[in-house]
Amino acid sequence: MSQGLDMQESSIRNGQFHVWGRDRDQRRVLLSAAAETQRLFLTALRLPPAFRHPIVVQIRDSGSLRPGTRTVWSDISEIPGGFRLEINVVPENKVVPGDLWREEIVRCLLAEIILRDRSGSDLSGSDAPPPDWLLHGTLELLSYQATGRPSEAFASVFRLGHVLPLEDIFRAEPRGMDTVSRSIYRASCCGLLQMLLEQPNGSASMAALLPALASAGDDPSSAIARSFPALTASGNSLPKWWALQLATMAQPGADEILSPKESDAALSTALVFLLPADPNAASKPSPKPQGRLKRLFSRKKSAADPQPANPPAPATASTESPDSSDRSLPFSSWPDVLKRKDRAAILSRTSLALTKLSVRAHPLYRPIIADYLAVIKDLESGKHLKDLPVRLGKTNATAASLRAELSRIEDYLDWFEATQQEEQGDEFRDYLRAEDELKRPPPPRNDPISRYLDEVAREFEE
Repeated sequence: MSQGLDMQESSIRNGQFHVWGRDRDQRRVLLSAAAETQRLFLTALRLPPAFRHPIVVQIRDSGSLRPGTRTVWSDISEIPGGFRLEINVVPENKVVPGDLWREEIVRCLLAEIILRDRSGSDLSGSDAPPPDWLLHGTLELLSYQATGRPSEAFASVFRLGHVLPLEDIFRAEPRGMDTVSRSIYRASCCGLLQMLLEQPNGSASMAALLPALASAGDDPSSAIARSFPALTASGNSLPKWWALQLATMAQPGADEILSPKESDAALSTALVFLLPADPNAASKPSPKPQGRLKRLFSRKKSAADPQPANPPAPATASTESPDSSDRSLPFSSWPDVLKRKDRAAILSRTSLALTKLSVRAHPLYRPIIADYLAVIKDLESGKHLKDLPVRLGKTNATAASLRAELSRIEDYLDWFEATQQEEQGDEFRDYLRAEDELKRPPPPRNDPISRYLDEVAREFEE
């Protein structure tokens, strides 16, 4: 190297990453992190492990950091015979921010695929690859794969009343976005990627789309339509596919595991007995809704978002259910249920709710749900009723103990991340950034995401 440093090159097996730097341990750690990010990247986009251009990682000292520059940045330049992709890293106290590192690795992986067969092509007038929507959509997709919770962000966008148009996603400028805008933008970009990957031959079509983006210019919709012909073969437009796909992804899947807090709230909702006013109505199907929806994504402006349920706790009085013809009893009122002629249907409804919850509940809550299901089974058969109060007391005590222990763990982790870690986590940095943004008056913005949020706000204020 021109700096005259005594460096040794380290590379992964496929040879794509070359890490340079003085510290052998740092080279090894960054090399391992790059390989793992690449593995997750290829899995998420369903791409084969092929490459043409290497990605060079330079570990630099603090003197290389220009004022206002991030500690991790990338440079992509054209050289004779191809392109050079370089990631520069300036560790702070031997620590590299994980979110910045992942972003630049994904940026270079996408750029390499897009530019792989473009050596010598005239790319003048084109923006440096990859496009922002593809980069941020891929980053969000990786995050969702790690957390297993894709529907939550999509639901928050869906509840706004209408979907962010694809044209606005393609034109948006994520740099400088506030926390809310960035969250909506990244969720929308990720939803678009998932829609494309779930199409017939999605893997092959994605492999064809990425190189086409090098010359797509300001019209990625055409490149998508050419690479994914199934989207327009049925006569539906790409925006219609996008709207329907977002509505689908806003619904939680059976494979999405609830957090402990969400499991606790859902258990509280399921631990009730719904008593129909008409004993013969327990097994009747719900009537079909009448009338037509005003529009697919509309809702009444007076309607509020659903509130999370309270944790499981012994209730003392029956309450009216959303259906005015029904009322609910707490689980501790099982003796009253057994006196009813329609007890079998009532117990079956509660059992079904708990069974559905057991599929998505956090693993710590599944034994507790199994205990409640065993109680319902005994209620249905009429067996072991004498010791039922004792068993229920133990199960309720176990749930309360678990709830308290999880609360203490959460408080400790928050304290540890805020006070003990040398490097703050991504979520904590986002929190501090959001808090700082709220203290400042918002600057006037005219980007597509801000106009979209303003339009939604005006609609709900009318």
